[in-house]
Amino acid sequence: MPAVSWRGAAFRAESWVVSGPRRTAMEAYSMDLRLRVMADVDGRMRTTEVAKKYSVSAGWIRKLKRFRRETGSFAPRVQRVSHATKLDGELPRLEKLVQEQPDATLRELHRALGVQVGVATVWRALKRLQFTFKKSDSCRRAATAGRSNPPRRLDRGSSGLGGGPSGVYRRERRPH
Repeated sequence: MPAVSWRGAAFRAESWVVSGPRRTAMEAYSMDLRLRVMADVDGRMRTTEVAKKYSVSAGWIRKLKRFRRETGSFAPRVQRVSHATKLDGELPRLEKLVQEQPDATLRELHRALGVQVGVATVWRALKRLQFTFKKSDSCRRAATAGRSNPPRRLDRGSSGLGGGPSGVYRRERRPH
């Protein structure tokens, strides 16, 4: 597949891997490119010039130089991507908690699980279990200040109240 340029950085379109709902990051730069970049850096070429020459970022070259200083190598590190979470073993229990108490909040479920994870992790686990979070009519929002249904006015005739020019109602005074 041909290289694509985006904001000055060249990359191959197949470097983005889409597998289901997750998208992984770009692949590591090849060892060949790393060798050529480090050869130019060792040849006293400036970092910004090398970055322009190979269409990579100057920050990546600085990281590469630091990595070589610290480890003695500039080969790409082994990718250890794991999507396992602390809740993987607790998913059946979480599902049972939701079925027992379907109106529980995330914080309540978090406390009930007793596992030391964040509330967001509980939310992602529920999403993985394909629970929806739609509100029902029983839990409608409170009315806002600019509500569409204004308070009803009192009827003039029934309670002896009269309306003035401003629309404000007050008790009519009776003569003594």
